[in-house]
Amino acid sequence: GITGRYGPRNSSKPRAMKRTDATVSSTVTISPFATVERRMVSRNSKTTAEFSLAISRCFENVIITSLYPQSEIAIHCTILSADGGELSCCLNAALLAVIDAGIAVIDFQVSIEVGYMDNTVIYGLGVSLR
Repeated sequence: GITGRYGPRNSSKPRAMKRTDATVSSTVTISPFATVERRMVSRNSKTTAEFSLAISRCFENVIITSLYPQSEIAIHCTILSADGGELSCCLNAALLAVIDAGIAVIDFQVSIEVGYMDNTVIYGLGVSLR
């Protein structure tokens, strides 16, 4: 996937102007060619809304928002290939974009997918074997 990061910049939202720390927002879009079905995925789909919320909540706790008062940090992820592990990929790509932008973070968050089957731990469940 592709991840973009904008900010910290002055927030245009009146609610954020009263805050003493930054707000973190995120959006996730899925390309029409990302899935086998080759269909348009609505920007307001349940999947993209859940991914956006997870990314926002994660980075609200990772970014030191008190250093950027009355600012907004926007994270945009575009999924180009949906073959499994999309949320993990978005979280990892977003962290790298935030670090590359020089935004202060408390610690690194890293995301992987793990499963358990037949007394065996399986890593990288999103990887399909073809």
